[in-house]
Formats: sequence, structure tokens, C-alpha cells
Amino acid sequence: MKGMRVFAVDYAPTHDRSAAREAAQRLTSIGALPFITTPAMNGVNLGPLEEISRRVLVLHGWDAKHTGQPAPAAESTATARFMRQTLEWLGCELDFRSANGTDFLPASHDFSAVILDAGLVLNDAQQRALAAWLPTLRTKKIPLLLNGMPFTDETARQQALLHLGLGGNAKPVSRLVKANVASIDSTLIKAGTRVQGRVLGFMNLTAPADSRVVLALRGEDALGTEHRFDQAFLTQWGAACIDPTLGTTGPQVDLPAFLSAWLGGEHAAPVPDTTTRDGRHVFYSHIESTGFSTPSTLPGFPLCAEVMRDR
Repeated sequence: MKGMRVFAVDYAPTHDRSAAREAAQRLTSIGALPFITTPAMNGVNLGPLEEISRRVLVLHGWDAKHTGQPAPAAESTATARFMRQTLEWLGCELDFRSANGTDFLPASHDFSAVILDAGLVLNDAQQRALAAWLPTLRTKKIPLLLNGMPFTDETARQQALLHLGLGGNAKPVSRLVKANVASIDSTLIKAGTRVQGRVLGFMNLTAPADSRVVLALRGEDALGTEHRFDQAFLTQWGAACIDPTLGTTGPQVDLPAFLSAWLGGEHAAPVPDTTTRDGRHVFYSHIESTGFSTPSTLPGFPLCAEVMRDR
């Protein structure tokens, strides 16, 4: 029908963005305006415009019934103190969730990434629930960041290690007498940082075989046995940045570059403000009146307010 636009509807699996994009491109190629929804045809938008979640879930703290003392506030966590500014700079919005009770894990997956805070302490039942929940993140392609290993229950620890493809036993190494740097990726190390091997908090943990190891330590115990601790690395399911001395010495990795790589960004660049909570980022400009009455350096020295008005 000449002069009329054709609207076409197709569907794709809810969490398969590639399929939604292919469907939208197929309809566009025949001259139609596409709308991609779910197989239930219930009007949920999957494309061609895509919602992009900015929320990053941070699991932290503990259940007071387990430890006997109240959990610290979200603002005092290592994630808030050392990573919040960088993550917000990258356009993320942190959603802190305290590990309180048996239902501390969210029912939905409406977030873009998950962080296990260094101060996360769980009882055995919570550890097993978390270990069983981790595979759902990989299924939905939600990146995970380990800032600590909250698994002390043997069943939960083995399940988590198996799913994440980690080597070692994820336990602290006792009677360690020395430690040194085994490998380092200087492109993701904070500029001016003198990286040193640290005995404190040394853990028997190695990254999956296909990982990009940023910082690895080698240690030796009193019996002469060697151990390895891959302290920071990037891998298919996310990343790990486990630094036991973070609170006293600060980060050794370049957090903007490291966290950007963890989230899948190619460049560590600041993200402007956004129009919506879950939308694409757009440029936002804000001008204050401070300085309007100040002379500019343009010919004739017009006031800055006049320059803004005329240009």
C-alpha cells in the first residue's frame, strides 16, 4: 500500500539479545518498522530499542543472628569506600543488599552485574543458597565480581569452585613465610603503585585457565611448599579482585580500567547523566549562573552571560 508504513511484530527468547537484534534487522530489511517481544506476545519490549540496566547488586554484611552483632552500614563497606565512585563514574547505580535471613538473594535478575563484598559473611545455609544461585548469573550473562570468598562450608565452597572453574581450595594458607609477585599485567595496575607480595590474607586460589590474570602472588610455607594466589583477574563469568589489605593500603589495580573491563567496556570513560533509570545514556549539559557577570576574554571583553546569549 503506497505511502503507508508497515509495522511488524516478531518474538525472541527473553534473554537472547542476539536473537532479538537479528529479528529486528530482518524486519527492517524488508521495509517494516519492527517490534520484538517475547514468545508469549505480551507486549514486553525486546527490540529494536533495548533497555539497559544500570543497577549493580552488592551483597554485603551478615545476619546478626549468625554473628551476634549488627552488620555495618552499606556506606562503610569496601565496595562503597573504594569502588562506588568509579562505578558511578561508569554510569552504574549500586543497590546494596544486606545478607539478612534466608531470603537475602533477590528473586528477579533486573540488574546488570553482581558484587560479593569483601565483608560478606554467611552462615552455612546462606552459603549453599548462594553457591546454587551463582549459575543463574552465568545463564543470564550477568557478570560477577568477587571481592572476597564467603564460602567456609565445604559443600558450598566445592560447588562454587566447580561452577566458577577456580583452582585451589580457596582457603587461607597457614604458616606462610614469604610471598612475591608471580605475574602482573601492568596495563591494569594503578599508576605509581609499587606492587609487593603480601603474606597477609594469602589464599590458595587460581583463576580459570582462560582468564586474564592481572596480579598473581607466589608464596612458600614453613615446609617449603609453594602456593599461588591469583588475586585479581578477568574471566568469562566476570572477575575477581581480592585484596585483604585494601582497607589499609588502598587498591593496587587501576579501578576505572579494571571495572570497565569487567563490565564489558572497551574504554574507561566517564558516562554522562541519564534520562531514565534503565535507559541509554545521553549527553546532559548543565550551566550555572556563577560567572555570568565575569568579563570574557573575547574581543571587547563582553560579559560571559552576553557570550552565552549571543552564541
